[in-house]
Amino acid sequence: MRYIRVLLLIGLIAIGTGCSKSGVDPEKQRVFATELLNRELYAEAIRAFDKYLEMPGVSDRDRADAMRKLADALFDKANDYHSALVYYLRLRVFVPDYPEMNEIRARLVTCFERTGRNTDASLMRREIAQGKILPPDSLAGPVVAEFGDRKISEREVLRELEQLPPELRQQFNTMDRKRELLRQVVGREILYETAVKRGYADSPEFQLQLDRMRRDMLVQRIGEEQLGSLPDITEADVRRFYEEHQAELPRVPGGGIPSLQQIRPQIEMAARQAKQQEAFQRLVDQLFASQEVKLYPERMR
Repeated sequence: MRYIRVLLLIGLIAIGTGCSKSGVDPEKQRVFATELLNRELYAEAIRAFDKYLEMPGVSDRDRADAMRKLADALFDKANDYHSALVYYLRLRVFVPDYPEMNEIRARLVTCFERTGRNTDASLMRREIAQGKILPPDSLAGPVVAEFGDRKISEREVLRELEQLPPELRQQFNTMDRKRELLRQVVGREILYETAVKRGYADSPEFQLQLDRMRRDMLVQRIGEEQLGSLPDITEADVRRFYEEHQAELPRVPGGGIPSLQQIRPQIEMAARQAKQQEAFQRLVDQLFASQEVKLYPERMR
């Protein structure tokens, strides 16, 4: 009897091992991922496709087609250009001879532009013009500054330039202004590396501040996603805001307040922000209700 139990145990282990090796059938995983994508469950579809792409037994062409399907859906339907960019780049690097690579490059240009990476968009246009995948070093552009072992490429500087408003960006079109920009970029990099070497990034105070900034950025991101851009306002909204906040307006010579026409742009912006704040508060109220929030201010010391 004991011998039979041992044989049964060995058999169960063998069955379990065989199941773990075979795993999920790749074709079923692909169908499941496509189903999620068709139902616009994009986050879940990304995870499902990632699992499919890593499964053994999937041909290179099937992997390429899966990446294309996912990237196109994120681009065309979800308008998630950041995620689409990841999979188009993955397809470009891992399957450089993909038959429709020119169309992939064109979509990469759009993704770069929609995510504020105009320098990368220009570099991708250069690749389209040459009709071949350029090596990473050529995409980075020439080295425009050096200090110690650090080399700063043209692309790094142009990315910094992209962060400026358009009217300021246009000012850096002379050799003197370009030299000034380089000095600013290099100076900041030297200060950054000095701070890292001194261990400032590991200090508890810095980590706390970094966590607060991260929280604020995430809250801002979800707020923008839920509420969209600044809301439209009517002339009545502008006049109402002006009349309700006259006590807060600065005084002009003679003791009066500026007319609405004199400060209309500022009043319109403030009215939009106030309307957005009201919408944000409604969103918070809805979240409070869904989470059954309870507040105990009387317990605060």
